[in-house]
Amino acid sequence: MSPRSRRSAGRLRRFGAAPLLLTLAACGGSDAQKQPQDANDSGEDSGAPASPNLPAAACGLSHSLLPTEGMGALVSFERDPSLSLPAAGINALLAAQGLSHLLTAVYDVETYRVRYTTQDRGAAVEASGLVVLPKAAGSVPTLLWTHPTVGFADACAPSAAGLEGAAFPILFASTGMAVAAPDYLGMNGYGAPSTQLHPYIIAEPTAIASLDNVRALFKLQAGPAAGLGTEADGQRLIHWGASEGGFAALWTDRYQVGYAPELRTLATVAAVPPTDVVGLAYYGATELGPTAAGLAGVLLSMNDWYRADDLEAVLQPGPAAALPAELRADCGDFPTLDAISALEDLFTPATLAAGASRDWSALPDWDCRLIESSLLGSAVPRGQDAPVFIVTAELDALVVAEPTRSDVPRLCAEGYDINYMECAGAGHVDGALDSLPQQWAWLQDRIAGAPLQGACAVPPAEICAPLN
Repeated sequence: MSPRSRRSAGRLRRFGAAPLLLTLAACGGSDAQKQPQDANDSGEDSGAPASPNLPAAACGLSHSLLPTEGMGALVSFERDPSLSLPAAGINALLAAQGLSHLLTAVYDVETYRVRYTTQDRGAAVEASGLVVLPKAAGSVPTLLWTHPTVGFADACAPSAAGLEGAAFPILFASTGMAVAAPDYLGMNGYGAPSTQLHPYIIAEPTAIASLDNVRALFKLQAGPAAGLGTEADGQRLIHWGASEGGFAALWTDRYQVGYAPELRTLATVAAVPPTDVVGLAYYGATELGPTAAGLAGVLLSMNDWYRADDLEAVLQPGPAAALPAELRADCGDFPTLDAISALEDLFTPATLAAGASRDWSALPDWDCRLIESSLLGSAVPRGQDAPVFIVTAELDALVVAEPTRSDVPRLCAEGYDINYMECAGAGHVDGALDSLPQQWAWLQDRIAGAPLQGACAVPPAEICAPLN
């Protein structure tokens, strides 16, 4: 990986560790004894239909999705006193960082780590995540917060990362939202370790495990957290995420009607999201840098999740052998990628040719897998018309803006209502962070019921307001 790629990877990990968010620890108190609870306290069933209304598996897989009645059931949970914070303390820290203009904490929050049931390739599995609830807030919107790339291993999961992993959910809950924040499959931060590689930038497992975290939120609220004086509204569901989380937000929005029709989406915010994985592969196959490293991670994950055993077709033998273990072992230190000095050392000639031509037909199985994680190519219908806000960054060297920018009018032709903004002069992390005030303001307008303005326009890049 080039020096620029290495710097970008390090800055990407700081998504969950902005200075303001790390200092929240001062409010948290000590790490007191946790009290795991049994699934019998999980509340009533969600009332979801017997079978998901979704297309059959593709690209060589043959599974059918399980009925959803038992999905999102709590296996165990624990309240975390170190992350259950008072509004006054949150506001004092916002003021100390000069960020009071961004938002105001109104409610004390209670933070829980949860282990819940979901499914993967037609089999019942367990996943972990966070649920953060405001206290005495009455009826509030439900926010599905999907995190950016923080690694592939259990130790990297937000629910295992203390304040750094919980900071954004805490802030959003303190304004009056009930927040579900999944770790994603293959990243168990709570409970037994995972047994699979994290399915990175793969639509189906990302969306399904995330939506089941929302179901777990409702079960927690109906039982153990019933006395908080807050009621999450499943008819006002918000999807919000950045980078990999932006990908997840767009796909949970896409899967929601077919997989969790008892919910209703209000709005979706996706910052610096990969919408066109085939398009991004062009940049990964033509320039050594962050997108090339990202493409390698996607190919590794797809080979594992699709049970392909076909990695030698796309990656050189050395990286193909070494990278899976490295991804499972660390949250960002991947020696094999650091040692790559030329694209030819990472990708096979077939991959380089397919990526550079944007034509993967010579590798048809891989063509199918990449298309299935690209919004325009997916067989999964969206089935609803809730508005979407997409933010890109002009100088993004990881999720290059051009494919997403080009997708906007085509997605609108398929029925999306999209507001689009591109942050001028910003890279990947800065584009997501500097545009937070605009993301927040847009979302508050949707919650207030304001009509969408300028839908489907693609304006030129503009300076996004920095956090401070």
